[in-house]
Amino acid sequence: MEYLLKRPSTGYNTEKEREFAKWSGVSDWEVFFQNKKIGDIYYVGTLNTEWGWSLNGFTKQGKAPTRQWALEYLKEFHKESRIKFIVEQEKNAKNSWKWVEKADDKTINDLYDYWTQEM
Repeated sequence: MEYLLKRPSTGYNTEKEREFAKWSGVSDWEVFFQNKKIGDIYYVGTLNTEWGWSLNGFTKQGKAPTRQWALEYLKEFHKESRIKFIVEQEKNAKNSWKWVEKADDKTINDLYDYWTQEM
């Protein structure tokens, strides 16, 4: 799938800004899917965990030992949320839906785009 990590456009230009961002829990990275922001990955740096993540603001949150793991967890929950949405739409339309959970990424993206095109 088409995921991209980007630094926020403000708040990371100086060392002081980066330290304040880390202290305040502001996102260290923004996660985009198909050019739309879907979540954040941020440095925590405690004994229990190094990185945190959130999907769609605070819909789903988690922690991970590395930034890459945080991204993988976020991608997994993003895909699950899209599948859940598609299944609801297919059920409401009285269509077959059990196969959706086993569909490949392209099919999931196409179905999601189909069901959200009029929203």
